[in-house]
Amino acid sequence: MQKIINITGMACAGCASKVKKALEAVPGVKSVNVELAEKRAVVDVEGVADQVLLDTVNAIGKYKAESIA
Repeated sequence: MQKIINITGMACAGCASKVKKALEAVPGVKSVNVELAEKRAVVDVEGVADQVLLDTVNAIGKYKAESIA
């Protein structure tokens, strides 16, 4: 299942890389594509609760996961 996480606070490729690595570490995440210009991450997951994804991004500290579509 594909989920789109809207994220604020990303400003550079390094930011996108940190978000990507954090989400890839979550069990059940199959793939992650962070779109810096759109300020979002497209995540392919299996059996992962939305709140887990939001908490993972928010735990980085600099970024705020706003919502999941």
